[in-house]
Amino acid sequence: MAQAKLDHKLLEKLATNTGRKKSVLQSSVSKFASKHAISSEAALVLLAKQQGIGSAHYLKNLPPDVQAQVRDTLPAMLDKPVSRRTPSNSGRAKPIKETNRQRSSVGLATEYLIHDPELRTRVMDLLKAKGKFDRVIREATTVLDHRIKALSGLKGNSLHVITRAINQEPNKAVLEISNEPSQQEGFFNIYKGIFLAFRNVTHHELTDKFTREDALKFCGFVDLLLLALSQATVHLDRS
Repeated sequence: MAQAKLDHKLLEKLATNTGRKKSVLQSSVSKFASKHAISSEAALVLLAKQQGIGSAHYLKNLPPDVQAQVRDTLPAMLDKPVSRRTPSNSGRAKPIKETNRQRSSVGLATEYLIHDPELRTRVMDLLKAKGKFDRVIREATTVLDHRIKALSGLKGNSLHVITRAINQEPNKAVLEISNEPSQQEGFFNIYKGIFLAFRNVTHHELTDKFTREDALKFCGFVDLLLLALSQATVHLDRS
């Protein structure tokens, strides 16, 4: 029953990447699903992600509970080695390079930590790069800056916009994240601090001090800040 629901195109891509027959892969999907107590549809998506195969189109058409299974199972896969194989000239499968395995793990971690689609698509390739991770910080803060300005309708210097958009007094803020003055003030200080401590530095100079892990953690935090903005009460009459 579960195998009949599997997407044949996704199975075909998985077969091409691994050099295994679709019938064998269907059995692997079933075993993976049983091991993690999830549906076969979720298992197929996770195995595809593990191979670096795009599955967003298939995933978004699945029921919400199946989508939740995919996200909830990702953490258990982050430290698992990728067994992807590619065909050699002789037609026999051979292991892919370790760098590609690492990139697949980075992709899984990125999908788990970053929910905001705009942020995820703009930093994914940078996180998979071999270095220069200050570019991730630069891009993530640009997404945050753009989102604040887009929601508030304000333009100009970023710090001036934050002061007006996320004013520490809820009754003056264009983006009222909390009606509790202390919480609104806290959010104001966080957004302002992000720009002073990270955005200004990475936009005006180059640095190699950030590791991939640093960049991933930073993006996860920016994702939370973007979520807070999406839940804010917008007062355009104050802009």
